Amino acid sequence: MEPSEFLIFAGKAVAFGKAGARSASSRAYYAVFHQARILIEQLGNEKCGAGSAHNLVRQYLGATGNPQAVPASQKLSDLQRRRLQADYDLNNSRAETIHFAQASVEISTEVQKLLQAFRAACETDAATRDDLLIAIQKINKVHRRK
Repeated sequence: MEPSEFLIFAGKAVAFGKAGARSASSRAYYAVFHQARILIEQLGNEKCGAGSAHNLVRQYLGATGNPQAVPASQKLSDLQRRRLQADYDLNNSRAETIHFAQASVEISTEVQKLLQAFRAACETDAATRDDLLIAIQKINKVHRRK
């Protein structure tokens, strides 16, 4: 399965009432989380463990200093907060609105484009890829990984 399929589903789920809106926000997050995780694993040669992956993926991207990766990291964090509201805070009626869900899908679409641009830069520019590898080493050192 391709991560982008989650975003396609999210766009459709927006209109399916309260549960659809909540599901859309959740799927919008996972679309780009998986896209970012795969990028890190393929280009950064870093296997992201299940438990810590959500935090590490954002940290790896943010530590690159790259003009696409840093905002992708920040927006990914925002999407995760929205997902947590949608999945766990059933008293939060805002997370059940079409507006909230549509905003999540729009943010996810922006992150998708930023990650695609960052991937292209890593694949064509050795310095950009080196920045990713250095960021991974730096974050792993802080977390005492490897």
